[in-house]
Amino acid sequence: MKKMLVSIVVCAAALCAQPTPFEGAWSGTLEAGPQKLAIVVNISIKDGKLSATLDSPDQGAVGIPIDSVAVDGSRIRFAIQSATLSYEGSLTAGKIEGTFTQAGQKFPLAFERAKPKTVARRPQYPTLPLPYDAEEVLVTNGAIQLAGTFTHPRQAGPFTAILLVTGSGPQDRDETVFDQKPFLVISDYLTRAGYAVLRLDDRGTAKSTGDFHASGLAEFTGDALAAVAWLKARSDVNPKRIGMLGHSEGGMVAPLAAVRSDDVGFVIMLAGPAEPFDELLAEQSAAFMRGQGAPDAVVEASLEMDRQSYAILRQEPDPAKARERLLQLSAEWKPRQPELAAQFEGGIRQLLTPEFRTLLAYPAAQTLAKLRCPVLALFGGKDLQVPADSNLRAAAAAFSAGHVPAFTLVKLPGLNHLFQTAKTGLVTEYAQSEETISPRALDTIATWLRANVQ
Repeated sequence: MKKMLVSIVVCAAALCAQPTPFEGAWSGTLEAGPQKLAIVVNISIKDGKLSATLDSPDQGAVGIPIDSVAVDGSRIRFAIQSATLSYEGSLTAGKIEGTFTQAGQKFPLAFERAKPKTVARRPQYPTLPLPYDAEEVLVTNGAIQLAGTFTHPRQAGPFTAILLVTGSGPQDRDETVFDQKPFLVISDYLTRAGYAVLRLDDRGTAKSTGDFHASGLAEFTGDALAAVAWLKARSDVNPKRIGMLGHSEGGMVAPLAAVRSDDVGFVIMLAGPAEPFDELLAEQSAAFMRGQGAPDAVVEASLEMDRQSYAILRQEPDPAKARERLLQLSAEWKPRQPELAAQFEGGIRQLLTPEFRTLLAYPAAQTLAKLRCPVLALFGGKDLQVPADSNLRAAAAAFSAGHVPAFTLVKLPGLNHLFQTAKTGLVTEYAQSEETISPRALDTIATWLRANVQ
């Protein structure tokens, strides 16, 4: 659900090599517009062949194979063809000076020998001993077993229970993303406040079974409803006070589940999309590209390619035929925008996944209008992935036109998509921040729960 400057989809390749002064780990900081992006290149010789991998710590990407790397004396060049990314530099006095190129944009980039990695400080993570009980559990949905953690206060129940639903892509129960664990912090906070909380590894992820990549919103909603049924069967849970908190894509799954089941007593949407998904993606792409300094002509060309690709996905349900048409679209754009066309072609596989197809087809307004339980919808003022203003307007219109008994819409200024305090909202800030989730967001959730659920 995001576009980044360094979009990495590669295959391993190596050239024959002799011992080289480039061998080892090299780190640098790429400055592209307002963002600063740490990059680490790891160069090694194995079986007489030169190979390299790239880390983008700020984007949570580690150990990604580089497509090609070549050394000629004091000069080095490496490239990732599918990302239209390349680098050329020279080694002088222990430092590599050169130029980083992606999608036609060039930036100076210097590398130095990498320092030992340090563990990021995460002060909000809970530490032992915990003042509540935590159980390892399994939730069954047909043949699929979803592994997770159920936390609850030590005093006698029954408790109000909250199911946490992760965002897009395969994620574990802590919603681990960009070296942050938002659901670990949310679960700890809510359990200390007196609620029972269930968080699960996505199907096919971590300790859960199933195939995530063959699944879409319908399957994720089924998993969520199986978790609600599991909570309802527990003697320490109040069956009339079970709710769902969904982040990003989870803010789609939670409303879909609540529409299907009266057992869902309330919904909390954290950056849950309310406008049509293609419109959201257009806003998201433009914001990220402009934030990275892309020219207006490149931004507009990228948005037009996206619009044409979404039309193809809507018109062609057959994956093979859709892929053929998307490849043709890339070929048509290649003479005008060769770098963008190459990037687009590298992302076709993602466009064809059931997850993306169902996100594109998600009827946001109709779904939100059908809700019949209290809803809290939070948006971050610096969120570039689910922009606050347009989604607040769309959510207000849908709720006002529907059957929601009570809804609360809140925009929290200065917070990004992960609800961290942010300066730009760019993805690079996610891992850099010591704050996993702003206390303002946590307090807003707790205040709303006390007023609407107790």
